[in-house]
Formats: sequence, structure tokens, C-alpha cells
Amino acid sequence: MKTSHRQYRTKDLGEAAYLVSKGNAVVAMERGSHHALFVFEDREICERLAAEYWTGNGVVPAKKFSSSLRELKDLLFARSQ
Repeated sequence: MKTSHRQYRTKDLGEAAYLVSKGNAVVAMERGSHHALFVFEDREICERLAAEYWTGNGVVPAKKFSSSLRELKDLLFARSQ
């Protein structure tokens, strides 16, 4: 996979679910020996949204967040088998 400086990576599942809930698609998943990185496009937008998430100021419908979390877990566990 070609690495782009415009991409945003996170290993935090909750943060990734928030980014997905806000309309950002996971474009890749990179696996390490003990973790996985979720890769998103548009670093600038993702950094702004990540700041919202980590400061507790982010708002998304609970059902949307839950669905995004489930989608990411499915992606994680499907690729680990």
C-alpha cells in the first residue's frame, strides 16, 4: 500500500468509530504484531474530529456510534482469522 502524508491513522477503536460515525471511511487497516491501525483519508478533517472526540466535545447519535463500532470490530476480527 502506498503511504500518504494526507492520511490519518489511529489504533484507538473508539476514536476510529467516531471518525466513521462522522462520515469518514476506513481506507485501509494496517496490522502490527499487537495492534491494528485504522487508516483514513483527509488528515486535516480527521485531526479536527479526533480533537473533538478526545476533548469530549464530539456529538454523534448513539446508534450511529454503536453501528460504527460494530462495523470496525467485524473488520478487525474478520481479518484476524
